[in-house]
Amino acid sequence: MPPYWFLEFKTKIKRINLFEDIDETNEEDIKNQKISTIIFLILFTISIVALFLYSSLSPITKTVVVEQPSLSDYQQLEEKYSNTLLCPCTSVSNQYNKFISSFTPTFNQICSSDFVSDKWLNYINYRLFLETQYHFVWDFRHSAYGFFAMLRTLCVIAKQVIDDQLISFYSTILLTENTISEDIFLANINAIHDQFINASAADFIITLDSVILMGLVSNMVINQLETNWQLFLMLYSNNEFSGAWMARPYSIVGNCLYTSSVYCSITTGIYLRKLPNETSSDLWWVKYRAELQFEVPGVLVGPLILDSVLRSNISCLYDESCLSKLNTYLNDSLSPFNATPLAVPSSASPLPTINDTAKKLMVDSWQLNSSYQLYFNACNPLTCTYTYTHQFDILFIITTVISFIGGIVTVLMIVILPTVKFLRKKFKTFNPLSSSEVVPHEINIGTYCN
Repeated sequence: MPPYWFLEFKTKIKRINLFEDIDETNEEDIKNQKISTIIFLILFTISIVALFLYSSLSPITKTVVVEQPSLSDYQQLEEKYSNTLLCPCTSVSNQYNKFISSFTPTFNQICSSDFVSDKWLNYINYRLFLETQYHFVWDFRHSAYGFFAMLRTLCVIAKQVIDDQLISFYSTILLTENTISEDIFLANINAIHDQFINASAADFIITLDSVILMGLVSNMVINQLETNWQLFLMLYSNNEFSGAWMARPYSIVGNCLYTSSVYCSITTGIYLRKLPNETSSDLWWVKYRAELQFEVPGVLVGPLILDSVLRSNISCLYDESCLSKLNTYLNDSLSPFNATPLAVPSSASPLPTINDTAKKLMVDSWQLNSSYQLYFNACNPLTCTYTYTHQFDILFIITTVISFIGGIVTVLMIVILPTVKFLRKKFKTFNPLSSSEVVPHEINIGTYCN
């Protein structure tokens, strides 16, 4: 048996009449009104539930503006709303020096070694000697000063190129209409880093190649060390001399296509002067022969000093025993000096040539110090705007339901009662028996008179 409260509730529902009309009070009208009330309550409830579900599940987009955001505020917002976050920069264009504090190269050890110092250059400066025994063209003592002076020049030029490029680099402008995230900032910094190094190195190599090209064009010009052409004096039977210039006999290998090409080179060494009958060497040295005593590995000599330096890997200067042996042949120098060998690079196998190092601007590594905080301060966003979507917004649900209630009630009140009357009338038309009424039998009782 249903509980008492349910029966009472059911009774009250049956008594409700939302369509009550004082002009329609007969039993049929009241029945239509009560049926319409039940239908109204059912449809109204369904409509409210449908509206609630719709407004609950519909995504709501909201736009939020944050005033005077700090860096921490921006980073928190960027982490949550990176796709929609916009923080316009007050300063759209900012020079690199506002957020890059330093961009420092670490030069290759060669450029700070003893081998580019004044002491070393004075030590190997055998050009001061007039004795011909020191001036065989392929002798280390003959070309060493020019070789290491050129090596030092490469370091000086590389440093000057970097200093000039850095002046332009720091004044370069970064354009950002909106504040960029730290990840994008760091990606830009890495791209800037690589672009600067590649562009500067390319300019440096182009300069060196231009010098070599000029040497190639003017290869008939005799250089001071006479490493490209040599003078031969020929004595005729009539005791007359005749001079002739001949190309040095470099081995024709690689880019050395002919003996006077600037791309020719040979390893230097220590040579002794010998009479032709004292040696099997075929290297002519005026009326003598040059006999190799000690080869200096990695130090080349050729028609063009610059090209020879670039092709060299100065491997002897990394080897303490090789350097020590070389020093024994330099003990008659006017400026004695004991140079410290270079440290062998851990990753260098084989040793890089000077050209390999020059392609990196004579630099082993770069240190770029940048600050995202300084960039953010330079950008100086005054506002940040972001949008987000969410569901089940209580205020939206209440607003939506309230705004539709009036319309729903109006439509239902207008439509339901006429529809119920029409349908019940049609139903009665098709089922006349259901609408027939039982009329009670009337008995007329008259007065009987005798």
